[in-house]
Amino acid sequence: MRDRYLLLFLPFVVLVVGRLGVEVSARVLPLEWSWIPAFAVYYAVIQGCVVFARRRLGVVPSMGSWLPLPKVGLVLGGVVLPVLLTLRFFYLNVASIPVGFFVGIAVFALVNAYFEELFWRGLLEELPGPPVFRSFYSAFLFGYSHYFLWGIYWLAEPAVVWITTCVVTFIMGLLWSWFYRRDGRLGYPIVSHILVDVGNLSVAVFFGLDLVFR
Repeated sequence: MRDRYLLLFLPFVVLVVGRLGVEVSARVLPLEWSWIPAFAVYYAVIQGCVVFARRRLGVVPSMGSWLPLPKVGLVLGGVVLPVLLTLRFFYLNVASIPVGFFVGIAVFALVNAYFEELFWRGLLEELPGPPVFRSFYSAFLFGYSHYFLWGIYWLAEPAVVWITTCVVTFIMGLLWSWFYRRDGRLGYPIVSHILVDVGNLSVAVFFGLDLVFR
């Protein structure tokens, strides 16, 4: 159990190495393309942390099976509600997205949701301490990571970025942690996260389209 305190430091490894990947790629490549290697570094360090946790600490996030279906309250609060938080953004901006972007959005959503849920929920729910601490610790750093790592790719004012990324993703992180802690399966938060990324039109935002509150 004492070794599990090492899990407390893994988010900072992800943040620091991920930020280095962002800084280097943004200087070497045009900004509209630099997010691709930046995310590759982000996912690679997440995978490295997951492998470390499995081999050193015996921590393995549980995907679980799809059946039986979760309780209705869990689905509404931990799967549906996070998606609803993106509907206004999707409604306001979907008409501005070129059709060709949607393939990229779908691919990005699948990959991003898997790696982020694997780390921020699946791995960090194994932190030592009470459940409330684990949820708030992982959700806070998950929310902050969106500004710390990816704020360079948004064209909105910083205050807007803080509200629309850190606060909203913090709430989503709490909801996904709550679901995973109660249900024990990561597949449903991953599906919810995929839909959230599609609702946020993520790839289009990273391409530098000034869509936020236009």
